[in-house]
Amino acid sequence: EQKGYSYYNRHPCNNGDFLVMPNLKKLCDKIISECIETLSMSTAVVSQIKHGTYELVAVKSDCYSFFPGDAFPLSQSSCCQRVISNGNTIGLTELRACPTGCMHPLYAGLPLETYIGTPIYKNDQIWGTLNLSSMLKRPHPFTLEEIRFIEEQAKQISRELSSKHQPQTGATEEPLHN
Repeated sequence: EQKGYSYYNRHPCNNGDFLVMPNLKKLCDKIISECIETLSMSTAVVSQIKHGTYELVAVKSDCYSFFPGDAFPLSQSSCCQRVISNGNTIGLTELRACPTGCMHPLYAGLPLETYIGTPIYKNDQIWGTLNLSSMLKRPHPFTLEEIRFIEEQAKQISRELSSKHQPQTGATEEPLHN
């Protein structure tokens, strides 16, 4: 375990959606690669948020060693918590100067400088986030085109998660907000 990280667990990703929807993993991996390239960021994550935990479903980073299945406590001041609470995209630059201390659960103790995240939905309920981050300061705010791009990528994942081709197990998921 690396200094500054707070893991709940570390295991191969056993996300049930991946088990019944094998194309979901391929889609998420493709999307995070495209997002990193298009937005010039160093890390991209698809996360599932449940019971106050932020679990990595898909991740790509050129500077950190995170893996699908890693899970972290989700603090109330985190960027991702703000995304799921507000239900919309948040793009932040110069995070170290941010007075609200928007801490990301993956980067406790690390100098995160730039973040953009947007919600992912499953059957009209917030399921998780697609987010990108970097330790580098961004020379300008995110453009409307960049925001629309990440939102469209998240919508692709949402459509796959909510697909009518998904097997019906009879199980129901608890809503994200208690």
